[in-house]
Amino acid sequence: ARLGEVVLVVQDRRVRIEASRCPRKICVHSGAIGRSGELLVCVPNRVVVRISGDTENPFDLITQ
Repeated sequence: ARLGEVVLVVQDRRVRIEASRCPRKICVHSGAIGRSGELLVCVPNRVVVRISGDTENPFDLITQ
């Protein structure tokens, strides 16, 4: 069961979870996302926000 309302804020081409009724608030403390492929997740409330669209780099991660 969901715990309640989740408040999203979209500002300056970025989105963040401003408030959630989940107990640990990990989603709130995750900060804003704005790049293709990035995710915001609130597991207790079953909310997933994913940025989709074209990306300059087709890779998820590059290491050297």
